Amino acid sequence: MIDYDYMTNRPSPVVPTNAKAEIQAAFAFVTYLRNRHACLKDAQMFSRDSQVLFVDGQELLASQVFSDWFNGESGLDYSIFNKVRSTALHLLSDHLPVVKGLMFAAGYRELINQQGMLWLNSWRSPVLRHSDAKLQAVDLSLFDQLEEMIFPVPEERMYWQSIIAHLVQCPEERVPVGTILCGAGGTGKSFYFTGVLSKILKTQVSTSVCWGERSIAYSWANCLLMVFDDPCNLTKDTLMRLTSLVSQPEVKGEAKYLPSVMYSLFCHTVLLINPENHADMQLPKDDRRWFIPEEVSYPIRFDPDDGHRLTVQECQREVSDFIQDYLNQREQVGPELWDEAILYRYLHMAYNKQALFRGAPLTDYKRSWIEGGKTDLQLFVDDQLEEFGNPAVVLPGWIKEHMQDGDRFTEEQIRGVLRERGYVAAKEAVRYVDHEGVTRRCRCWINKKRLSLDGVSVTKQVRNELTRMDNLIYGTCNKTDAANDPPDDDTQSFIF
Repeated sequence: MIDYDYMTNRPSPVVPTNAKAEIQAAFAFVTYLRNRHACLKDAQMFSRDSQVLFVDGQELLASQVFSDWFNGESGLDYSIFNKVRSTALHLLSDHLPVVKGLMFAAGYRELINQQGMLWLNSWRSPVLRHSDAKLQAVDLSLFDQLEEMIFPVPEERMYWQSIIAHLVQCPEERVPVGTILCGAGGTGKSFYFTGVLSKILKTQVSTSVCWGERSIAYSWANCLLMVFDDPCNLTKDTLMRLTSLVSQPEVKGEAKYLPSVMYSLFCHTVLLINPENHADMQLPKDDRRWFIPEEVSYPIRFDPDDGHRLTVQECQREVSDFIQDYLNQREQVGPELWDEAILYRYLHMAYNKQALFRGAPLTDYKRSWIEGGKTDLQLFVDDQLEEFGNPAVVLPGWIKEHMQDGDRFTEEQIRGVLRERGYVAAKEAVRYVDHEGVTRRCRCWINKKRLSLDGVSVTKQVRNELTRMDNLIYGTCNKTDAANDPPDDDTQSFIF
């Protein structure tokens, strides 16, 4: 049992014991150094043989481990070490005289006293500086009410609490799921994530969906939680980037800020949306990488005096009053003590890690979204395709022209629905004769399953279908003689 001279009744530090323990510990240590240094220095060797590194629960001389790694003689998996070769792997100069070695201990300070010898803690998350008794005495009832407001279903609230517990207990392991939280404006979503959790986890919060590789990698260096607040235009490209934060294990950083290597994403992505943005979310039916809790809405409240149901504006005022009460109590207790009390709760929370890593639960809200009703855009596109006779070839522009509110959705969003319906975009433009007898070129969307296999070339089928659809939508072609037909090119490769 490790003896700590500054506090008691804490569990023993967590030393990684899995197959890649040496990579996790060293990766966290590199992150620690990166956060402590404004400029990264060239890699240096440990200068003392007494430096010790935990590898699979065993103590190894750090100088020998890194010597083997630099010389390529180690049989251990140092793939991440090779990727961060240019980063600083040296101990801080002020710690060299007193530190014996490196240790990974979640929730503890930088230096850990073990039987009179100091160890350097490589954990990079917030550190608890108050005693256990003082943290346990803080009344967090208002914080519990806030979580109940954001996650009204108990099972979904427990799953979310498991995510936060995993982030603070195992910051070296990425959560393989993201969260999409939908709700009306003024219900407390943004305050909970950007005003509460960002302070507890000491994270950076993004308020824009337009970002590049530089900002992704830079944000990762200091955060466990990435929140994208109320995006107003979720295009397909934006959604793919958000999905990549969850599904892709690594992201490339720019050399100006990071050493142009691949960094694992040990963060959790949260996307906050309002109901009017719901139609823009086009997820595959079998995609369970996103955790979508019940939609956050205003509580049904009645005035105690006359019994009338509160209006939306009155509910917004109630939420604002609750948030103000929360901030007042946090100020009375002390911001640092309040935030550490919440962090202490998550550090000691027991959760089912296997259930967390199996994937997000299929909540009632997500099931009704995926398997139930369609969005307005999906309904409109399906109606247009049915009106056109479920054609094998279609142009997004035709569908957009038939919309009563044409500015509500973009062609990019229409393409997303067509992609869900089995249509793919042609790689090159296709020539066809329009209803006025003019030869035009366009990039169409094709449903391969609806093309016939009667020996006619794919190109000719697509061209004939485009002409038929154009005549059906805009009128009968006046010039139908073969002289006006474009030449028959039998190339098929450009279609798919």
